[in-house]
Amino acid sequence: MKINCNIADDLLPLYLDGVCSSDSRAALEAHLSDCAPCRDKLERMRRRDIDPAPQGEDIEIAGYARKIKRYRLRAALLIIIIGLIAVCALSLSLLTLQSMHRAANPVVFAVEEGVYNLTAGALEATGAEAEQYVFYTNSAKIKVEISDGAELDGQILLWRTDADEPIQYGGITAGESECVFTGLTAAARYRLTFPDGADRSVRVSEGRETGFWQNMKSVLSELCG
Repeated sequence: MKINCNIADDLLPLYLDGVCSSDSRAALEAHLSDCAPCRDKLERMRRRDIDPAPQGEDIEIAGYARKIKRYRLRAALLIIIIGLIAVCALSLSLLTLQSMHRAANPVVFAVEEGVYNLTAGALEATGAEAEQYVFYTNSAKIKVEISDGAELDGQILLWRTDADEPIQYGGITAGESECVFTGLTAAARYRLTFPDGADRSVRVSEGRETGFWQNMKSVLSELCG
């Protein structure tokens, strides 16, 4: 029984799977012996069964799919990173605002009589007058400013009232108008001495910063240890 190429096309998959009848197999093999195109088609089908790797357009589609997958992955990672940065920035801003609020509205603790509480407000006096005071600070700092911005000839000394020697030295030279003593404690009491002839107006304070960027810098310093 002779068959044409259309019937051969229908039989080729069954022939490869070994499920066609013996009559169909015999008819298809007789056709293949005389039909080179059908033989080539059978050979291509056999190679595809052995190595089903995508070819031609299939390869392009697979490559495009991989590019889309990589793009989506990068986009998801970028969104996550932006989200984390936004959360960190918001948290830092909130901590900075809290620090600004505490700086502008410090808790004023009661201190013993005869001690000037810098937490309650700054002292404005001459250098000679400021030497007569004992100071309390709750911000770990004492800041001294010269009102007219003039240079002091000598150093300002910071003393603990229970010590016989100064614990820190501070100078106000040309181009400067202030000095800050740091690392102090609320458990101690302090006094200042000024260079000879310190009759200029001075301002003694805790040096609390109420600006946004100064407080952000302090918050970052605390977070970084």
